[in-house]
Amino acid sequence: MADQSVSIRDIIGENISLSTFAKCMGISRPTLYKYMDAYDRKDLDLIPDNILRVFDTVSTRIPKDQLQAFFNEVYAKYIRTEERRTRESPVPQDIAEIVDIEGVEVKDIDNMIERAEKHLNRLLRKDPVDEEEVELVRKDIRDLEYTRDMVERRQAENRFILIFNACWSACIGPGESDVIDYNEDAEEDIPDIDSKFRFYMTRATLGFTLFFFNDEEGDSIELYLLTGPKEDQMTDVVGVFYPEPGMKFIRIPDLFNEDFEEFFQFRVVRSNNGKVLNSAIGSFNI
Repeated sequence: MADQSVSIRDIIGENISLSTFAKCMGISRPTLYKYMDAYDRKDLDLIPDNILRVFDTVSTRIPKDQLQAFFNEVYAKYIRTEERRTRESPVPQDIAEIVDIEGVEVKDIDNMIERAEKHLNRLLRKDPVDEEEVELVRKDIRDLEYTRDMVERRQAENRFILIFNACWSACIGPGESDVIDYNEDAEEDIPDIDSKFRFYMTRATLGFTLFFFNDEEGDSIELYLLTGPKEDQMTDVVGVFYPEPGMKFIRIPDLFNEDFEEFFQFRVVRSNNGKVLNSAIGSFNI
């Protein structure tokens, strides 16, 4: 189990960035800091139940060597949730345009929330308390939290804007022959398709990004860039790419322009302890 003498901030920070974890929990970074400090002080009543359950889980119930896998799944769940919310409940267009034009960042709003909360605490320590001013600051914090939510959602939309048009694939069995398009028909034909390893390739600002879900603990995901004289003869490996630690995506740099896409393919390989579990070939003309 995790060393209980280690702070919850250190346990989380060793496995996932605190900013990313705050996003996964649906709270701001300053709020996460406040809850972590309260947890280490044993002021558990100050922490919402859903956050407290995660803190308890990672600090007392999971072996240290399995923490990375736990946080990987937390992040994957966040990505799936954001993807669904982006599709079903987009940010209002007028707000989206402001966020895009002004280039507002979540971290900037987090800093503003942190300053406002410190100001609120100073006001509450005064005697007597100026209730009118306190309520104004609380309203400012609520407005900032709403703004933060809109900015974060718009950033998620921009991340997923190309994913909706990407070609999803699901590996429903071992080998290349059991790769199918992940779509509504597949969901009807294969009831447990959501549990299968799946991936999609999408264009990025520079190059491409391959996203993947439902890999399991101990899996190794590799992406091979292939080329060759013809579509059915692409066997030369140009490069091999891997996900960054704890991430569910693989970046492919801008190695060729659109005029040469037909001369390249990718192969995504999922393996565990040297055994290939899934292998699939795809093209870049998306």
